[in-house]
Amino acid sequence: MNLKAANYDTSFGEQGLVSLVSPGNESNEMARLKLDSQGRTIIYGTYQHGNPKKFRAGVGRLTDNGNPDLEFGSDGAGFTIAPERNDAPNVDGLDYNKNDELFIVTVANENLTLLRYDQNGRFPKAFSIDSSSAGLTPQLLVMDDNKLIISGIVDQGVMLYRRNADGTADDNFGERGKKHVLTDSAYVNIWKIISDSSKDHFFLVGFARNTGIVAKFDTEGNLDGSFATGGVFAISTETSANSSCINAISLANDNIIILYNAFYDNAPACFITCLNREGEPEPSFNSGQALRLIGNVAESISLAAGGEFAVAHRSLTTGNYVSLFLPSGAPYPDFGVEGNFKLNLIPGIVKDVIIHSDKRITVGFSNPPHTKLARLTY
Repeated sequence: MNLKAANYDTSFGEQGLVSLVSPGNESNEMARLKLDSQGRTIIYGTYQHGNPKKFRAGVGRLTDNGNPDLEFGSDGAGFTIAPERNDAPNVDGLDYNKNDELFIVTVANENLTLLRYDQNGRFPKAFSIDSSSAGLTPQLLVMDDNKLIISGIVDQGVMLYRRNADGTADDNFGERGKKHVLTDSAYVNIWKIISDSSKDHFFLVGFARNTGIVAKFDTEGNLDGSFATGGVFAISTETSANSSCINAISLANDNIIILYNAFYDNAPACFITCLNREGEPEPSFNSGQALRLIGNVAESISLAAGGEFAVAHRSLTTGNYVSLFLPSGAPYPDFGVEGNFKLNLIPGIVKDVIIHSDKRITVGFSNPPHTKLARLTY
């Protein structure tokens, strides 16, 4: 039996592959993925639209077979349209609240900007947050009370903002709705804000203090001193001889799975490691040691309800991979070769991965001028 051929979901696109067509068949870069509350695939990034036509922030929703969902968006083509006079070039962070309203954070007109849409990606409204933190990769998380936590990069550390459910500033947070954190870092980049179902805390994930970090905060923006060292877990120099960056984490029931890139033995490499909820190495995962992946760039991680998790990773020499692991870090049985599935049918660079509840995996690829998507089964 050819396991590699059997793993493509032939009900998705053509033999498990989709080349994304955005309105007017214009160029798009929408390889980032999320599932909404109904388990539908959300894609986001940027595509050419508007007048004048240029790359603007966009979100799309797919049907189960990989076609744009025409019930989504304002243009009858399955994609959001940026508000007028808003030149946001890309969606950086995205989340839904309990009412399934869609929120996007981006940088538009040199301002950190929040966009709010209804549950079908219509009726956009823009909120200008701050011009002092309009740097790279702002991120967004909707909390349990429908308030929003937003991160922006400043010259020294990170600025956190809390917004009310309607998008307006929450003046009860920090100083007039914002709080400066991780101030001991001259250079910071935050790739993700994440929380679990309790939503009584959140994690910032990325680079600070010259290494990859995971920082745990309460909902008031205070570091949780009971986690790791003073609220911050940093990649050890025993694993990474030089600087590293944590790209993604996933929160299992009791553990935190961390995906990171680092220089190791004077060469780029990528790893998975696992912490318990106190921020210490979890001995049940690969005997408490970091697990090295094929390639040198780890992009994304997605956790299934059963505890298994998928990782998207790559290099120029080895190509694109999705690997599937058991909660212990052992390879998932009968998936690809020893748990590693080489995506050799798809051109481009793997960017994101999500696991669906029915044991399917969707993978997003950057491949200008059109995004590529693949769906696998396991």
